[in-house]
Amino acid sequence: MDTQAIQPIKQELFLLDKPNQEMVSSLEKVFGELITGHTEYQIKNFIINQFLTPDRKHRQALRELYARYTGLVQQHYEARKLQIEIGRAEIKFKQAQDKLQTLPSGGNEDKYAGDVATLDVEEAGVDLEMKRWQLENLKLQVKETLREMIIFKQELDKLTPQRKYASYEEAEAEYWQTQYIVERLSGKPVSQLPPIPNRVEIENQLKNKQSNLRPIKGRK
Repeated sequence: MDTQAIQPIKQELFLLDKPNQEMVSSLEKVFGELITGHTEYQIKNFIINQFLTPDRKHRQALRELYARYTGLVQQHYEARKLQIEIGRAEIKFKQAQDKLQTLPSGGNEDKYAGDVATLDVEEAGVDLEMKRWQLENLKLQVKETLREMIIFKQELDKLTPQRKYASYEEAEAEYWQTQYIVERLSGKPVSQLPPIPNRVEIENQLKNKQSNLRPIKGRK
């Protein structure tokens, strides 16, 4: 099928007045800079570096990467489905055009047949245009997903040689102990912290450390 010949009229924003139509149309230039996902700064400093140990940072980068990988696969399934739907919509649009063109010019018992056929062409064209727009929008989502994946992969590669443990499970104890100590030093009460197995030992170490840091009182 010659899909290039099938070009339904793109729907105008007919619910808007002319000034607002022009304003909305001008936004297409602005959207070129749009980032719908996370910026590189957010990914590095907040999503990954919110964690305190290299192994936990590596795990977080991998989890985020996997989430986007599964999203990317899903987007491709959706895109393929849309391509099929577009193919069907193109056929329906062409059939509606053919029906309109082959209507007899006179003597038809149904005086509204021409009007109905014209509306059928318009409806088929709107449906086709909507699906094409959905596919283009999905392609932009794929682009954003891939942009984030590249950043997470770069960070994953940087963190790999910094890992101290052979598995994430082995690294858990150090992470939670480090998290516990940092939050305790920031003033958070024990009651608001997770009950890690060696909490008593860590609390004693913190008390000893704090006592050693007390200033020496001068003589009276």
